[in-house]
Amino acid sequence: MNLVIGSGPAGVACAKALLDRGRKVRLLDAGVSLEPARAAWIAGMSATAPAAWTPEQIGRLKEGTDASAKGIPLKLIYGSDFPYRECDEHLPADYENVALRPSLAKGGLSNVWGAAMLPYTEQDIAGWPVSAAGLARHYQAAAALTGLSARHDDLEKFFPLYHDEPAALNLSRQAQWFLRRMEHHRDRLAAAGIHFGQARVAVRAAQGSQPGCVYCGLCLYGCPYGYIYNSESTLRELQRHPNFAYQPDTVVTHVEETAAGASLHGYHRVSRAPFTADAARVFLAAGVIPTTRILLRSQSLYDQTVRVKDSQYFLFPLALLKSGGDVAR
Repeated sequence: MNLVIGSGPAGVACAKALLDRGRKVRLLDAGVSLEPARAAWIAGMSATAPAAWTPEQIGRLKEGTDASAKGIPLKLIYGSDFPYRECDEHLPADYENVALRPSLAKGGLSNVWGAAMLPYTEQDIAGWPVSAAGLARHYQAAAALTGLSARHDDLEKFFPLYHDEPAALNLSRQAQWFLRRMEHHRDRLAAAGIHFGQARVAVRAAQGSQPGCVYCGLCLYGCPYGYIYNSESTLRELQRHPNFAYQPDTVVTHVEETAAGASLHGYHRVSRAPFTADAARVFLAAGVIPTTRILLRSQSLYDQTVRVKDSQYFLFPLALLKSGGDVAR
């Protein structure tokens, strides 16, 4: 038996790879979930077209998220903070001038991510123990797992698609106008070292008979149809596999190596009852902070400084000299 810790993208990807190799897998997860009442009314919205949604339904979806030019204080999903819930209780830590947070949710932080999908270039990971070439087949596997909305464009020179048949989302009127302007000046921009293309996101676009994004404009608050990739959807698929078992309400504290493999220790999230599990191998995929916490405790490394490498992205403000018109729609 192989134990995988965590149900975020890394956890379900690891479990799927093991299952594809004929291994037996048990995935252990804290598994905090969306409140049943909210899940029920989201299911009601997903069963109807956006035109049938009531102001009350949309209002509940946006509950607690006040988006403004200053950003948002905390990214919620369907009006709920469940992706962050119980972390202070089970993973206490002090944070100063850092936005990174752990998650005990089923699906982890994929519940609230922006779904951006760009690979690293060689210079991005210079000094790391991996190379862009070595990651290529893994990028292909990830794109196959999540799906990818993208176009063939100039970005491919630097960021390969790693996907054979991407489907493209429609652009807004503003984005279409902006892209046309950049294409008109492509050569001058390239000479200045500026290269551009359409955003790549793990959002399902309609393709043939396959349904996809309906452009309801509620991406920030949570897609009622689940078209933004969430690893919980992969978890549901894995649960249909005969060699897979899912164990929720489990918080892992540390791992010990044994002659037969590994022994894992933790407790039940609700009852706090301790548990131990033995396995041939244990794969830690609990997120940056929880995984580091488990590793340090497993080796009795306390009062140690750990450096986290973060890939920084930034938004650059631009002004259009022409109105896009009716941007709210």
